[in-house]
Amino acid sequence: MKTFFENVSDQNQIIGINITNEEIQQLETLSEQRGVLNNRTLVNGEGNFAGFAGELIVKKYIGNLIEKADHIHYDYIFQELKIDVKTKGNCKSKPLIEYDCTVPQYQLNIQDCDIYIFTRISATKSIGWICGWTTKNKFLKTSQLRQKGESYNFIGRTSVGNHGVSLINQLYTIESFKNFLTHRATCARVSITNT
Repeated sequence: MKTFFENVSDQNQIIGINITNEEIQQLETLSEQRGVLNNRTLVNGEGNFAGFAGELIVKKYIGNLIEKADHIHYDYIFQELKIDVKTKGNCKSKPLIEYDCTVPQYQLNIQDCDIYIFTRISATKSIGWICGWTTKNKFLKTSQLRQKGESYNFIGRTSVGNHGVSLINQLYTIESFKNFLTHRATCARVSITNT
C-alpha cells in the first residue's frame, strides 16, 4: 500500500520555490492593504508579507488541487480538508531539518483546521521553502508547549506549540502531501483522523 505520510529525514525534502519580482510586488501590496490584523499579531503586521508568500509557494507547488479559502481559521480547502499555512520570514538560508515549526497557542486552542503546512521565506523575499506538513491532531499530540519569554533558539514572543521539522518529530514531506491530495481527488478518500 502506498504511504502518504513520509517523514522529513533529509534537507533535500525541504522544497524551495522561487518568488518572482512581480509576485513580490503583488505580495507587498497585499501586505500593506492588510495592515495590522489584530492585537495578537506578533510583529505588528510585519509578518504579512511572509504569510502571503507562504500561501503563494504552497499554491505554486501543489497547484489546482487546493482552493483559496477566505476564512479566519484556514487558508486553503480541498474537498472537506481545511489547510492552514504557517510561515516564518526573514530567513538567511535554506532551513535545516532540525528547525522548529510553531503554532501560537491561542490559535491551537481555537483554530478550526485539519492540516498545517509549514513554510519559511528568505530575507531577500525571492525564495521560500516548504518544510513539510502534519495534521492538527498529530501536532497537538506531539508538539511541545513553549511559554512566552522562554528561550529555545530565540526568545518566544508568545506561547507556542513547538514542533521540529526533523524525522524525530515526524513532520511529513510536502511531496507525500501532494500525492495524498492527488489520490484523494481520484480514489477513495484517505482518512487523516488517526494521523
